[in-house]
Amino acid sequence: MKKLQIQDSNTIEITALLGVGHIGINLAGVRRRLGAFIVDLIVSSPLVFISVVATLRSFAQVQTIRGDFAVHDRISMLFASSPGPFIAAWIAAITTFILLNYLLSITFGRTVGMALLGLGYTAGKGSQPSPLRFFLRSIIGLFTGVFFFSCWLWVFFDEASRPLHDRICGIYIVRVL
Repeated sequence: MKKLQIQDSNTIEITALLGVGHIGINLAGVRRRLGAFIVDLIVSSPLVFISVVATLRSFAQVQTIRGDFAVHDRISMLFASSPGPFIAAWIAAITTFILLNYLLSITFGRTVGMALLGLGYTAGKGSQPSPLRFFLRSIIGLFTGVFFFSCWLWVFFDEASRPLHDRICGIYIVRVL
């Protein structure tokens, strides 16, 4: 099997076995990437909450509900009337989270969680991935995340422990100094 040595940056040294996906020294570990994801969820939660509340309010204005109900009764009645508000709230939450992470990634080269944990993105030769790669990564991550987080299940089968959306888009999450 041929080895490919890529050494374009003084902070990244990647050794890849072609066809296997084995990547060497500075790749971020699964725990650190998962930690960055959890930090991103926590940091984005106020914006996600605002988008979900705005979405639910747009559905609630259409319905006539008596004024003597408690807030939780109104929400229960809203969800019981049809699945539309529930689905719309999930779409709003997921879209807000993905859009925020996409904008941070193309603007600063990493998300808040990645910055706090010392991680960054790189393409195969040490360059910054293009906005198109980030967009594809977000879309593929969304679809594989919807199906039981299958993107993260791929980590157990990939020798480099990269999620499926990173592997398909050619993006590496590396530790930066």
